[in-house]
Amino acid sequence: MAHRLLLPLASSFFVLACGPGLIDDRPDRPHDESVDDDDDSGEGDAGVLPDGCGDDVADLGEVCDGSDLRGGTCAESGFGGGTLACASDCRGLDFASCTDPLTPCAGEVCQNGGSCIVVDDDASCLCPEGFTGSVCEQASAPSVCETITCSNGGLCGLPGFEPSEPSCDCTPFFGGATCDIAVSDPRIDGNPIEFYYRWQAEDTAPAVEQLPDGVERPTVDLGGDAVVLPAGSAAQRLLNEHGIVLDDAETAWDDATATALLKTLERFPTPPRAPDGSFFRLTKSAGQLENDIDVAAAPASAPWVWPMRLAADAFSFANPIEQPPHDGVERVFYSNRLYRAVVRAFFRDGAALEGILQQRYGVTVRLGEPKDDFQLFSYEELIFMLATFEDYPAGFRNLANLEYLTRRKNGLVNPSYPQAPAIAWVGAHEIEFMDFAFSSAQADYIHRLVAHELSHFVYRLLEDIDVVTWESLSLWQEVAPDHWVPGTATNFVSDYAHDINPDEDFAESLSFYIYDPDWVRTIAPTKYEFIRGVVDGYEYVLILDDRVVFQVFNLYPDITFPGRVVRVTNTVARDEDGAHHAKLVLNIHQPPYESTIAYARLFAPDGENFRDVYFYPDEVDPSQLVADLVFGPHDPDGYWSCPNITIQEWGSNNTTHLAQNDFGWLLWFHNDVVDTEAPVPDLPHVTGSAQKIGDEYIITVTAPVEDQQMNDVTGFAELVHYESGQKISEYATWNESAGILTWVFVVRPYRAAGTWTFRTFSISDVSGNWGRYDLFPDVLEFVADTAHPDHTPPLLDQDALSASAEPTNPEAPNGETFVTITYRARDDIAGLGTVSFRLLKPSGDTLFDYHLHDNFYTPYFDGDATVFSDYSIEILLPVGSEPGTWALKELTLCDKAGNCRANELTELGIVAPVE
Repeated sequence: MAHRLLLPLASSFFVLACGPGLIDDRPDRPHDESVDDDDDSGEGDAGVLPDGCGDDVADLGEVCDGSDLRGGTCAESGFGGGTLACASDCRGLDFASCTDPLTPCAGEVCQNGGSCIVVDDDASCLCPEGFTGSVCEQASAPSVCETITCSNGGLCGLPGFEPSEPSCDCTPFFGGATCDIAVSDPRIDGNPIEFYYRWQAEDTAPAVEQLPDGVERPTVDLGGDAVVLPAGSAAQRLLNEHGIVLDDAETAWDDATATALLKTLERFPTPPRAPDGSFFRLTKSAGQLENDIDVAAAPASAPWVWPMRLAADAFSFANPIEQPPHDGVERVFYSNRLYRAVVRAFFRDGAALEGILQQRYGVTVRLGEPKDDFQLFSYEELIFMLATFEDYPAGFRNLANLEYLTRRKNGLVNPSYPQAPAIAWVGAHEIEFMDFAFSSAQADYIHRLVAHELSHFVYRLLEDIDVVTWESLSLWQEVAPDHWVPGTATNFVSDYAHDINPDEDFAESLSFYIYDPDWVRTIAPTKYEFIRGVVDGYEYVLILDDRVVFQVFNLYPDITFPGRVVRVTNTVARDEDGAHHAKLVLNIHQPPYESTIAYARLFAPDGENFRDVYFYPDEVDPSQLVADLVFGPHDPDGYWSCPNITIQEWGSNNTTHLAQNDFGWLLWFHNDVVDTEAPVPDLPHVTGSAQKIGDEYIITVTAPVEDQQMNDVTGFAELVHYESGQKISEYATWNESAGILTWVFVVRPYRAAGTWTFRTFSISDVSGNWGRYDLFPDVLEFVADTAHPDHTPPLLDQDALSASAEPTNPEAPNGETFVTITYRARDDIAGLGTVSFRLLKPSGDTLFDYHLHDNFYTPYFDGDATVFSDYSIEILLPVGSEPGTWALKELTLCDKAGNCRANELTELGIVAPVE
């Protein structure tokens, strides 16, 4: 496999400098009450000399007079030297005899209150409102909106933008050209309006933020030779100390690869060794291998020899390669890819991995309390733990304030935080994981999740001054106890980092710093620099696989963030059934409008109920982002809050995060009868039954439910096979007349055999009230003696991957690109099911999606699941997509039994200081 380092785009730097101002430090001059300081005629008094001009005494109203320059010199005026003189009318200085101007603005005179600025190394005048011209000498024409008066709350144009013709944007209660005509019965879609709110930004300065070019990437020198041991010594030590025989059957071993393997084995607290009288026969594979390792059973002819194959590509960056010094610090470049392969090759059970976690990283895997709610981690989950700990900067792999890792039982959540996939209990020195932290099997997500939780413990170890510095990077303010608000909108690696507090922001940023480093360099360069200092200079780069790399071309790249919200208009109308129809409109400041969307989460007054809302461009006026939603006649009423709004330009990474102090918001409605109680199940009467029909087991569970409304009650539950970790998720059907929820689970013949358990479930009503319920200890258990249980994930043919791309408009490419990714896969029993993939963009951001192949939705695989089949993913990247090198970062394959495996197609390169 060829490798490619993901290098930054060509840099260009935009520097906005605020130069020194003019400071008048002379004693106050007397004020002449006869001078009219409020003259705003714009005509001035040119042609009339001030009284006394020509007597060599600079009087009131004179800038200078003859030889009296008020102490001024050419040097003070920004020149290198020369002789300063006074203008003949005493109203200004004459710089004709000054030499070597230091700045383009030296000597520039802007009229009518204009300010001189430097643009492209030339002087230019920034004129105040009402004036124009090269030196602000001309009075400008009145604005369009000055020619019209909008009545009754009507508005002309948006802050910073005006219509081409005078026009008024009226409230729903008035109409006409100037909003002077009252609407007798204002309605929306035929429904009378009961609430109306409009907020208008006062600041008219354009809110345009440009994407920073980022921090300079670490330079990786791959051309130098690594220091190697004398010929043959590493291979001999592998034999003597570990019982490993290096076999040249496929690819010849050399000292570099043998040394890399030896050094990797030395990183384990208890290095592996073949049992006495036996050997590991290790070959280096020229082709690709799943997880870079293939372990076969010992042959009957030589049961004392254990055959293993390691992928040659795993050795490419295993030996640390010396790098040029950076800031006076010696550094090396390496990858942990071989480390991961060696773990899988020589440590084949969960107990061995738990031992490594304890001895190398100082954390103990234990069952939490109560023990019936917890289980041990699976082997694959522990692999993710080890890999993340090893990728973490060396100084933070063994954290003094982290001692334990726990894992909730499959199907259970933490009662206090039911939506959390993992929780860092810093005070208890523990990280708790739920099953859905791992159920997707997506490596990129799981690595970042583990790193995120580790980073909470790092944050608590920071010095107070470092915490204050971190908070200042996004202007975080604690406006109430445990309620934080950021003062910036665009330097966050994720929505979650922006929405909570500085601790979560740090945890997100550090996890992205490791596994999506280019994204942090691009979106938040000041945070990148801060984290680099915290982690002692560790840096990361992604090494791409040339098989799955493709190019996107765009002559018109957009690096501008979508603008701020300058107007909010919320209207609520009530229909005859008591439902409230809300029309929410955001006006944004910065085009392009057609490709901009927004997202917000609205919270009810009780803080528990919420609604997720998406805003899309209006077809007539795309500067308006519109959302329509309906609140029921029993929903929580009062004022619904909107803490944050996220604005994103579709097809690009440009995202703006706005907090409540960035926009105005009111949304209100009233209900005569409000339902705030969650549906309540009759737990003692939750029953279940099992029936075998053909090769399938049909598990039916019913739950009687009481609710205030008794209409549109929904339920969600999982049937869990604890031993294998397989789950079947289903939504219930609702029988309103009987008040019963019914779940139907189908255990197909490829599912795990044995006991399946129904324990927890959640119920919600039409008003959004929901509750989670636990049957423990009276759980429902069902035995399914399935015919063909499948416990092995699908296999990807590592040698059959490819990617290609073609611009849809090759003569003038605009980012719209047709991408094709091909792969081959097979499964042993159930057949290929869910397939997901993640594309890496040039900026470091990623694009996630599913491949909806022919068998994606089918309950059974149509065809021979055990034979390798060719698949093709076809993607149309939208207009405006980032130009540069893209890559397939990850391809995750799951079979229909729920067995999944992530295939990581990028390698994480680590640049570390020499310890």
